[in-house]
Amino acid sequence: GLPPERVHVLHNGVDIERFHAGGEGRAEARRRLGLEPEAVAFLLVAHNLRLKGFPLLAEVFSALHRDCPQARLVLLGRHAPARPAPWLVYAGASGTPEAIYQAADALVHPTLYDACANVVLEALACGLPVVSSDRNGSAEVLTPDRDGMVLPVVGNHAEIVMQWRDAVRLLATQPERRKALGNAARARAEALTIDAYVDRFEALLDGLLTRRRRQPGCREQVHGAARGPGSPAAR
Repeated sequence: GLPPERVHVLHNGVDIERFHAGGEGRAEARRRLGLEPEAVAFLLVAHNLRLKGFPLLAEVFSALHRDCPQARLVLLGRHAPARPAPWLVYAGASGTPEAIYQAADALVHPTLYDACANVVLEALACGLPVVSSDRNGSAEVLTPDRDGMVLPVVGNHAEIVMQWRDAVRLLATQPERRKALGNAARARAEALTIDAYVDRFEALLDGLLTRRRRQPGCREQVHGAARGPGSPAAR
């Protein structure tokens, strides 16, 4: 494999103007989803339910419903689950997902794989605490217990269900903790804008070009290429 110094990771950027915290539309968005005032809405954005971990969340919310009935799972995606449940709110697919983010109180993303899930960045920008699996590249931007949590999805199944259940229960029952994580989430997103991504990408390219120019023989190679067939100097 490549040595670590030759590997550079650039996480995606997010539009923090489109995705933002608060907003006057929150109450209306919750009303349209049928969320009671006391409901704590955990958003899952998933078109592929199995890949994004819906079966795990179904176990978690089913186990929690009796002693934590305010916890609701809001599913945003093209495919409705086969069976309804008292803890489940199906939002369908939407061309304006930011409106659904406004209705939510946290994001849950127990994906089995994501290179860098944009939904995590969008949730951060909306001031939502994020609970993500460790199989998701954008989990690397989270600081556990500051703006979110990173949990396993592979291993001992009973232990995994317990960890996700405990995380959901904590966020559902501790509004001040949820608020603190949400405030930190928005602050984190402000360093992950699309402009910041472009700046990091340009800095990386500049650094690579500078290092290339300093390599022995680089000038001669470039000079020789300029005099190759078809170049003005070769005619």
